[in-house]
Amino acid sequence: MPGIDFVRLSFAMIYSFLPYRFTVIGNSRLGKTIKESMVHDHPSDVRYFSYVDVAAFLDPNEQIDFEKLKFRGINDVVLAIDKRERDDNVDGQILDLIRTGLRVISDKDFYGEVFEKIPVDSITKSWFLEKFINSTSLIDSITKRLLDIFVAIVGLLAVSPLFILIAILIKLTSKGKVFFVQPRQGRFDRPFKMYKFRTMTQSESRQDASGGFTKVGDARVTLIGKILRPLHLDELPQLINILFGDMSIVGPRPEAYAFAKRMAGEIDLYSMRYLVRPGLTGHAQIMCGYMMDTLEDTVTKIEFDLYYILKRNVVLDLRIMIRTFFIVLKSVLRPNSNAR
Repeated sequence: MPGIDFVRLSFAMIYSFLPYRFTVIGNSRLGKTIKESMVHDHPSDVRYFSYVDVAAFLDPNEQIDFEKLKFRGINDVVLAIDKRERDDNVDGQILDLIRTGLRVISDKDFYGEVFEKIPVDSITKSWFLEKFINSTSLIDSITKRLLDIFVAIVGLLAVSPLFILIAILIKLTSKGKVFFVQPRQGRFDRPFKMYKFRTMTQSESRQDASGGFTKVGDARVTLIGKILRPLHLDELPQLINILFGDMSIVGPRPEAYAFAKRMAGEIDLYSMRYLVRPGLTGHAQIMCGYMMDTLEDTVTKIEFDLYYILKRNVVLDLRIMIRTFFIVLKSVLRPNSNAR
C-alpha cells in the first residue's frame, strides 16, 4: 500500500489537520483492534487517521449505499472479514464496493502500514510466506548486498584509526582479548560468529549472553566499555560480519544462538525473521529500542521485524539508517541504560 505510506510520510502536516479517513467493514479480531486503537490508544501515527463508522457489512438486513461513502470523505475501506464469514453474497458486496473506485484493503495490510508491524496473533506461516515470496525482488536483493559491501568497506577504511585506538585502550584498561566473539543466529538459521569490542571483564563476557543486561553503574563493564557502549562503538567490528555476508547494515538484530533456538520453540513465527540477513541496526530497534529478552518483549520485536522483512527495500533501509544515526546521537547526550 504505497499510497498510505506516501501520504503519511510526505503530507504529515496537512493530514494532522485533515486526517486520512477510513472505515472498517467486518468483525474480525484485528478489525476490532484497529477501531479500538483509533478511539482509545492514540499512538503517534494514529493522529493522521480518522475512523468513520458505517452500517454492518455482513448483516443481510442492512443495505449499504457504497457511493455515499465517497461523500463522507472516506479514502480507504478496510476489509476485516474472517474466512468463515466469506460467501458468494459477501464476495458480491466486495465487488460492488470495488466498483465505486474506493481503495479496498485487508485489515492485515492496513494494520501493518499504520503501525509498521505485523500482528503475529492474526497471521499464519502460510500467509507470511506467500507475502514474502511476492515481496522478494532479485534487483532489490543485489542492490542491498552491493550497498552493504560499499558501506562496510568505506566504514572500515574510515574508522581504521579508531579501531586501533580502541584496541589499545581495551588492552591497557583490562585483561583479556580485544574482541568479544559470540555465536549468533544467522540467515536460514545458520549460526555465525559475531564480532564486538569487549566491554566487560573477561570473566563476565559470556558467549551464551546469559550475563544479563547492563545497568547504570554496572560493575561488570570496563572503563573503556562505559564509553563504547553508549556510543555503540563496540558494534563497529560487525562491519567485518557485513563484508563477509553474515550480516547486513539493516535487518533483524541477530540473537544469541541458544536464545534464538529457545524462542523458535515458543513462538510459531519466530523462525521467519531469519529469512533475511540479520542487521547492524533494524526496524525493531528504532521502534522499540533494546527490549528485555522476555517472551512478551520478543513477540513485540518480531512484529516489527516481520514488517521490515515484507517491506524491505533500499529506501526503507536508508530511512532506518538515518533514524539510527539520530538515536545514537541522542544516546550520546542521554546514555541508554539498556544498551547491550
